Amino acid sequence: RSRKVEVQLQVYSYIRQDVVLTPGSVQFGSVRKGAAAQKVVNLAYAGSNDWQITEIDCDNPHILVKATETSRGNGLVKYRIQVDLGDDAPVGYIREHVTLVTNDDNPNAKRVMMTVEGIVESAVSISPSPLSFGVVRPDELVIKKIVLMARPNSENAL
Repeated sequence: RSRKVEVQLQVYSYIRQDVVLTPGSVQFGSVRKGAAAQKVVNLAYAGSNDWQITEIDCDNPHILVKATETSRGNGLVKYRIQVDLGDDAPVGYIREHVTLVTNDDNPNAKRVMMTVEGIVESAVSISPSPLSFGVVRPDELVIKKIVLMARPNSENAL
């Protein structure tokens, strides 16, 4: 027996108008397993001349982020943020949030979030995946068709 329950959820967000990321997120797209990839995001901050990125947090050990200040003056601070996906990244979907920690006095504005997405693809894939045989009786022969694809020019190909 099910019961309906009403729950009130409060969500708080702080929208910054003084920080602009171009592009707004890191999109690696499809990356072949064993290949490294790199993307660049430009950050522009309008406000205090002493604003700076003091720390970068990313929980994924396969993603390396480096921020380099490119200009400062007249209340405008710019950074070039380089995001590297290591050649040791495992096969699968990547969706991470990188946190740029700043010296902003406002505790609500101290962190700037940046999304990193992509797919690391295997050199060899099988379709359908997973392969389902359904219910099989003992000694029953079951034949299924599969498609095996290998990417051209891959060291890992058959």
